[in-house]
Amino acid sequence: MAQLGTFKLKKNSKLESGNYLLDTNIFLYLLNDVQQKNDPGYSDIIYESVNLIGVNFFVDIYIISEFVNRDLRNSGYAYAKRNNISSYNYKRDYRSTKFFEETYRYSLNVVQNEILSLCSMSKPLNNDYLRSAIYNPQAKDFNDQL
Repeated sequence: MAQLGTFKLKKNSKLESGNYLLDTNIFLYLLNDVQQKNDPGYSDIIYESVNLIGVNFFVDIYIISEFVNRDLRNSGYAYAKRNNISSYNYKRDYRSTKFFEETYRYSLNVVQNEILSLCSMSKPLNNDYLRSAIYNPQAKDFNDQL
């Protein structure tokens, strides 16, 4: 498998040719209305690079799972705030609501129509990449290093 690239955001950054594993935070900045205001510039870099020859974006099932979970939990916090639930419990107070069901369907739709149209699914990482990430850390975010 080709090495996946790491990327450090700098003003007016451009991606070089390579394979990039996009992590959950990138998708939240790109696709979550609440998080978009916190985007440090990733969305511009990603959208400007989508059609560049030699730039390939990847995602894996764990990142998709984390995106859906974080999207649902962010929605749950907003639901609790809107409904003045002081001792909020995600499973007890939110998962049984129609708002949860709607958000869950919406999140899965975002995965299907946005994330999977932008990225290919990565092949499972072999032990060499995993060992390198564990024993020779180069990034502060574990997914960035893989």
